[in-house]
Amino acid sequence: MKKFLALVTLMIASSLAACGAPPPAGSCSVGMAGAMSCISYTGSSVTMSIVQQGCTGGGGTYQSTDCPTANRVGRCTLPGSTAQLTQTAAYYAPLTTADAMGACTSVMGTFVAN
Repeated sequence: MKKFLALVTLMIASSLAACGAPPPAGSCSVGMAGAMSCISYTGSSVTMSIVQQGCTGGGGTYQSTDCPTANRVGRCTLPGSTAQLTQTAAYYAPLTTADAMGACTSVMGTFVAN
C-alpha cells in the first residue's frame, strides 16, 4: 500500500510542469484500490489550466479548490517545494496515519499528521 501511495503521489506531481500566472491553481484527487490521495498546487509559477491538464491527463479529478480536510489522516509537502511551486499531498481514511507517513517519507517529503 505504501508503494502504491508513493507511486500515485509521484505520478501526479511529475505529470505537471510549472509555468504561468500566480495561484490559486487547485488540486487533483486520485483514488485507486480503496485509497484516496489529493495533491494541492500553489505558487507563483503554476496555473489552473496546467494543473487541470496534468490531473485529468493522469486519470485524476481536478478541483479549483484546495484538497478537502474531511477524513484526512495526514499531509505531505513534497520535496523541491519553492515559492514558485509547492505541492502538498493529502491522504484520507481508510488509510492510517502510519501508511500516509510511510508514503510521504518514501518520496522524501515532510509529513504532518492531519
